[in-house]
Amino acid sequence: MDPEDPISIFADMKLNSDDFFQILETHRKSCQREGRYDEAELTRLRILELRAHEEKAKKDYLQAKHQAEKAGLVEAHKMEIEKLNEIWETDLMPRFEDSVRSAVIELRDKHRREMEELRDRKEREIEKIKQHPPSEILNLRKRVDSLASAGEYMAAKKIKMNLIEAESGWQGKIDGKLKDKWAENIEKLIEKQEKELNSLLDKLEKQRQLKKAQWDKEIEILKKRYNNVRNDLINQQKIEKQKLVKEFSVKRQAMESITKKPKKPANLR
Repeated sequence: MDPEDPISIFADMKLNSDDFFQILETHRKSCQREGRYDEAELTRLRILELRAHEEKAKKDYLQAKHQAEKAGLVEAHKMEIEKLNEIWETDLMPRFEDSVRSAVIELRDKHRREMEELRDRKEREIEKIKQHPPSEILNLRKRVDSLASAGEYMAAKKIKMNLIEAESGWQGKIDGKLKDKWAENIEKLIEKQEKELNSLLDKLEKQRQLKKAQWDKEIEILKKRYNNVRNDLINQQKIEKQKLVKEFSVKRQAMESITKKPKKPANLR
């Protein structure tokens, strides 16, 4: 028996508390009938002491049990939230952001190919025009070739200078003619691509917000479930407290007969 825990005697004797109290009560009544009033008084006090200790011990145990249950529930809820946040932070959102980057890279690659194709079309158009020079230049080229073939190099040189000047002027006209056309085409393409990129970014941002809203919703579901479980636990603990109060209320009523000292018979006073 633990001297600091009188109730431990129940376990030592392999009795429950009510059986033990019944033994003590039977003994008290026996002592009272036999006139052993000192022993009856000691037994009465012992019964009261043990019953009070039993009540305190059960209340302390129930309080500790309830505190542990609440703490366990809070810790379990905390771990649930942390686990959910970890999944979103280390898996779901990173995978979404990877898909965002891939979508942007894919669109920019498409835009790069479109720009390259537009510039190729410009170069092809310039080459096509160059393949069909005006008759003035064609005539100068023939004269240069003819004079050179005839050995009239100085005359050929002079005509060639005229040819170079004519070709330069013609090239300038081509560049001027195509510059505005292709500058406009490029500007339109850039504008179109910017709209496509902004549209994609807006779409991805909306998806991002939906993801975050889903994240918040899942947290709210956990919180609601926690509150429901917590309310159920509080109600259950309330019932257990009421049951314990009722138990000891009944026991105190049953002990009313021994709350006062046993009186000696009048002829023994």
